[in-house]
Amino acid sequence: MNGKKCGQGRMIHVDGSTFLGYWKDDMMHGTGTYSHSDGAQYEGEWQNDQHHGMGKETWEDGAVYQGQYENGKKHGTGRFVWQDGSTFEGSFVRNKMEGTGSYQWTDGRKYNGEWQDNMMHGFGIFTFEDGRQYHGSYVNDKKEGQGVFTW
Repeated sequence: MNGKKCGQGRMIHVDGSTFLGYWKDDMMHGTGTYSHSDGAQYEGEWQNDQHHGMGKETWEDGAVYQGQYENGKKHGTGRFVWQDGSTFEGSFVRNKMEGTGSYQWTDGRKYNGEWQDNMMHGFGIFTFEDGRQYHGSYVNDKKEGQGVFTW
């Protein structure tokens, strides 16, 4: 329409990146898959050329994020799995772990609680690989204030 991409289609960029999905007013809009030439891929909902809604992003190193996006950023509830197998499941705000969520390290450690700016911040429960637990407050990834250790 009017010389603008609209409806379903496929675009191949000079670098080999591709988009297969829906367009509106010359922008990716609706559902679609963008495959980067470096092996990264996003599959999900788009709005005005940005990831928006539910989607899944994968990287060449094996990392995967699946969850909500807003205006091109991880925003809302989601699950991120890093290359080493560590996971975070919870709330994201503008690409950062923020709010409540659970982080599991591959060695068995786990933190379930509040997050701010990608750090444990607020009340949480940290479980060590041997089963010991700390219930208490964190500020910028460090224990601070009141807390209780259990063995």
